[in-house]
Amino acid sequence: WADLGFGIVLIRGLGFGIIALISTLLFIGVVHLFAQTFFGGDGRFAYTAHRLYTLFTGRAILFAIISFVGIILYFSGGGNETNVVIFAAILGIFAFFTLFTSASTVKKAYRFGIFSALIVVVIGLVSALVLGGLGGFLFANAV
Repeated sequence: WADLGFGIVLIRGLGFGIIALISTLLFIGVVHLFAQTFFGGDGRFAYTAHRLYTLFTGRAILFAIISFVGIILYFSGGGNETNVVIFAAILGIFAFFTLFTSASTVKKAYRFGIFSALIVVVIGLVSALVLGGLGGFLFANAV
């Protein structure tokens, strides 16, 4: 990254941000499609998008704060792996609760059970991860 220069790093950052936005839209679109088509939900896309974007924005800030504290403690502790394990566990638990909060949001929006909502959220996550990862890989190789 040090050899790339500020312009290329800025272009890559903007590109990856756009890919993240598209992946999030894809996630919400797949959730909406599966919730209405296969699970008989009656929610609206705009409401679901608003609720999930609000949830993800707040959680992204918390993920960043927890990660920053973990990095600071890792380097201040001289590279102690115990700090890594502790903060990885904290982030994993936090991600687990974020998954269930997302499923609860989908459950309320489409008026069906939590298990159906979990299935829909996992399908949306898998599709967003695969296509977002593919887009990020292709973008990183192109720029």
